[in-house]
Amino acid sequence: MVSEEKHSVRNSILGTVISGLLLAFLLWLIPGLWVWLVSAIGHLVGFLISQVTVPVWLVGIMILAIIPTIIMVVLLIVASFRRPTEPTWLDYTTDRFDGMTWRWKYINNGVSNLGCFCPYDDTRLIYVRGYENTSLHCETCKAKFGPFDGDIDYIHAKIERQIERKVRKDEWKKVVSKEKVT
Repeated sequence: MVSEEKHSVRNSILGTVISGLLLAFLLWLIPGLWVWLVSAIGHLVGFLISQVTVPVWLVGIMILAIIPTIIMVVLLIVASFRRPTEPTWLDYTTDRFDGMTWRWKYINNGVSNLGCFCPYDDTRLIYVRGYENTSLHCETCKAKFGPFDGDIDYIHAKIERQIERKVRKDEWKKVVSKEKVT
């Protein structure tokens, strides 16, 4: 796979051509847009070159105040388009524990929406509570997992501890790299 950085010139040219075609289409589509656009640009240029009695030192201070703001906005825009090349622990959202597939999301850097799925047909498993244990069943293929000690809250807490352990010990990297290969 070729990265975008190797084709930055090509991408810039394509972006310019596409923008030009889009502008040409809009000018063709909306009658009078061209006249309005030329008029608006003329008024803007007239405003910018009009004389105003402002001390030069005040203009200098305003420019010095505006430049860092513009630089920060540009840097934020550029950073929002960049994707990390290496996966982070936030990409670790699926794993197998106790023979079942578990999926989750992160909210405020904590595990959330933890769900258990059948490893055979990827159906969400249902929980069947016994006297002191819980089993998980697949309604589609009738696979059964367990019994596991405790109720479903205990099972979820146990899986969350396993996820936290893998994140803490960097074992998540093996799981994420396997997902990218398959």
